[in-house]
Amino acid sequence: MRFLLVFFITIIIFFSCKKETPHDWQNTKTVIIEAIHDVEALDDKNAFAYSYGTGNLYKTENGGVEWKKIHQFDSIFFEQIQFLNDQVGWICGTPNTLYKTENGGKDWIDYTLTQEPDDILIYGMYFKDLENGYVAAIDGYKNRKPSSNIYATQNGGKEWKLVNTIPGTVLNLEEINGILYGSGDCMIIENIDKKEKWKYSYLDTLGKVKGIRDLQINSQGKMLATSMRGYILEYTDNAWTAKKVTSNWLRNLTWVKDKTWIAVGDAYSGSGNMLISYDDGKNWEPYQNYFPGIHRIVKSENKLWAVGKQGVFLTKEIESF
Repeated sequence: MRFLLVFFITIIIFFSCKKETPHDWQNTKTVIIEAIHDVEALDDKNAFAYSYGTGNLYKTENGGVEWKKIHQFDSIFFEQIQFLNDQVGWICGTPNTLYKTENGGKDWIDYTLTQEPDDILIYGMYFKDLENGYVAAIDGYKNRKPSSNIYATQNGGKEWKLVNTIPGTVLNLEEINGILYGSGDCMIIENIDKKEKWKYSYLDTLGKVKGIRDLQINSQGKMLATSMRGYILEYTDNAWTAKKVTSNWLRNLTWVKDKTWIAVGDAYSGSGNMLISYDDGKNWEPYQNYFPGIHRIVKSENKLWAVGKQGVFLTKEIESF
């Protein structure tokens, strides 16, 4: 009897002293049940997020505690959002959808690419500043012979100039160390905006990795990418290597701090839809699978923001890692 008493007291002490679980995300309690596809954080308090296919744009001004709908678009499948300050932002999607706001998301100006057919897909978008930006318009997707036209603007979207055409599907644009990268179906491209200088930084001729949806770099210069086939790509010694880390889709990733990274995606198996690496991307382990598919994770100064299916809005303080 005494043994059992000591045993139970030990168990109670153990769990009362146990370190906080790594799954301690703050999940905003909302009535929103639709899929949230992307989030753009201006700082630790202010962020925008949008739904997928229903055209709802949401904003928080208190760090994700509450989200309010601030605009209703037509039922459009948006793909990316970027704000350059608290007033000026861009959003793109399908079909041939490109909008700009100049008043913090209340009203949006249609900047549809008139040079392209109505059914093209705009997935990749990147703005360097208020005047200079790029988009990738995917054509021929339905007949499985896609090409991507890269357009540039130098006057805040008033005019768009075709600067390159890439064979294949370009899903994302990122500027890293002054180089504009494009990533997409089995490829990563350097200088995608330069017709005479572009080159494949990575090309999977076997078709294993499929869609490379995100490309990120940390403060120490480590560059990683994610693919829809569950691969993490690591750039080391001027070459990319791809490693299968999950059977789930991986949509994007973010650097947290030190050598810690988090990758997220859709939960199709029991291995989790959020993975973590503590050694700069060399090894990955499941981090949580309590939530539906996570479509995007981003970082502000002191906070991580993640959104996903069934109205998931998550936040977590970086200092808790």
